[in-house]
Amino acid sequence: FKADGNRLPRSPEWMATVGTTISHSLSAQWDVSLLADMIYQGKTFTDETNLASIEDFVLVNARLSFVRQKALTLELFCDNCFDQGGWRTGRRLLDFSIIPNFFNRQGAVVQPQDRREVGVAARFNF
Repeated sequence: FKADGNRLPRSPEWMATVGTTISHSLSAQWDVSLLADMIYQGKTFTDETNLASIEDFVLVNARLSFVRQKALTLELFCDNCFDQGGWRTGRRLLDFSIIPNFFNRQGAVVQPQDRREVGVAARFNF
């Protein structure tokens, strides 16, 4: 086959990441910071033939941290806050176990998006 002019596999035409952090002192001992980021990945092809693709997606993550004199950190976090489903990435799979007729044993191996995760974390430095 010829793949001249096709897009490279697993390389979307458009990608973007935007992030911001806001920090503030609550008192002489406590600081607070809010971190948020958004990740966009455009349509991605799984192989050089550009026949199978993974749709574009947007992920949003957030962290709220309370830090006490750089020794104690309490954090509330949310990964994939809007519970974006679908596939994160994928690639072509060839099954060579049936030789010589392996052309009918092709597919794609895909990785699903991680589901929304909300939690609390604590760190202590000593």
